Amino acid sequence: MDDKYFETLKNSIQDSERPVNNVINSTDQTLLTVKVDIDCKVYCDGEFLDILEANKTKQFTIETGPHLITIESEKYEELVEDREIDAKGRNNLVVVKDMKQREQEYILKQKKEQQEREIIEANEQQERKNKELAENTLNNGLEIRFKIQKDSIATLVKEFITGNYSSGMYIHSTPDINAAITAGTGFVDLSNANKIVEKLFSGEDVYLFDTNANGEIYGNKKHEIVGNTSNVMYTINISDFVRGLENAACSTYKVHNDSKYVWQCFVSLFDEDTEFLHDEAETLMQIIVFDELVYG
Repeated sequence: MDDKYFETLKNSIQDSERPVNNVINSTDQTLLTVKVDIDCKVYCDGEFLDILEANKTKQFTIETGPHLITIESEKYEELVEDREIDAKGRNNLVVVKDMKQREQEYILKQKKEQQEREIIEANEQQERKNKELAENTLNNGLEIRFKIQKDSIATLVKEFITGNYSSGMYIHSTPDINAAITAGTGFVDLSNANKIVEKLFSGEDVYLFDTNANGEIYGNKKHEIVGNTSNVMYTINISDFVRGLENAACSTYKVHNDSKYVWQCFVSLFDEDTEFLHDEAETLMQIIVFDELVYG
């Protein structure tokens, strides 16, 4: 048999044993072996090579010399790992073991940022709802262009004085707690109410006494402890009344799930067809002085 037959057979067997995609054609080429712990894309100097399965090894033929090998998460293209290598010899190994952990950290970060965005969006949505509520309610029978008139303030003060001996809050034209309690105990002192209204519309101060405070201060109005350590006297003026009633109308005060009731009290005060009651006056007075409904 011809000797050339055996030589041809030998060469054929050697060729069949070589990897088809990783043939090194010259000394200017070498092998790149890559293994990553996540499904990823592999790039060499910005050129896409292939997609790798997690923890599976794959070989590529590259030119010898310096290269930038880029590993990009298949799920999250923002998650990238760059490796600089100087390819030489028969094989060059690139193993990345921390991509899975980074991917998990990235997922947690994305979830946290999403939650923060949802909270911000929820707050903005609630603010929009509050604004819409204020706009809608203010235009429902009563316009925001209401004017604080003397009669309305007088009604509020008189109804507040009526029966406030049970609430523990008293209002007076002088900083005299005893006079305030006397004027607000069991009967309507119209002279006191009239003095309060006159002083308010003259730009002077009047005084609200909270005998149930136990020394607790509410809001940011000027105040001091009087009588004993449990009674608090607040100094208020017409600006406080105007601002407090506007806050009651717009729900722009310290809210404790009571905005609907406070709004109803505001409507009752300015609606001539609705009877304005002591409890409603007490509610509005708390918004005016405390900036919240402390006593339900």
